[in-house]
Amino acid sequence: MPTDSEAQSRADLDVEGNKITVVSGTSAHRFAERVFVNAEVASFTDTGAAVLEVMQGRAQAYVGDSISNTKRAAERDEVRLVEFAPEETEWNGLNHAVRYEDQDLLAFLNTYIRVMQLRGWYGQLAEKWGMPASLASGPR
Repeated sequence: MPTDSEAQSRADLDVEGNKITVVSGTSAHRFAERVFVNAEVASFTDTGAAVLEVMQGRAQAYVGDSISNTKRAAERDEVRLVEFAPEETEWNGLNHAVRYEDQDLLAFLNTYIRVMQLRGWYGQLAEKWGMPASLASGPR
């Protein structure tokens, strides 16, 4: 969202006359269509175009994944990050495909992910890269 915006929550953005941008067909698009009942939701074919609408003052916010949004806000002076409260957002899993016959790889990846969670390494990575701590813990 623009740095001069006073919005602090999803409710602050869901105002008639506001425009919220998303990337077409993403989980953020489905989420925005469902929760923004007063604001206009405008979809774009790529992230750059959707964010550019905000940077150029034609939209009040871009809704996308937390990792990308955090990095964009850190890189650009024209936008700032607003993290929705846990009860105002939706978590989506990140999936990877493994061939059916490669059960060893599947077991390795599942074990690696579990170890990362148990040892708190996701939290350390989130801190190292300036990401919201909620990315390490997921939904509560």
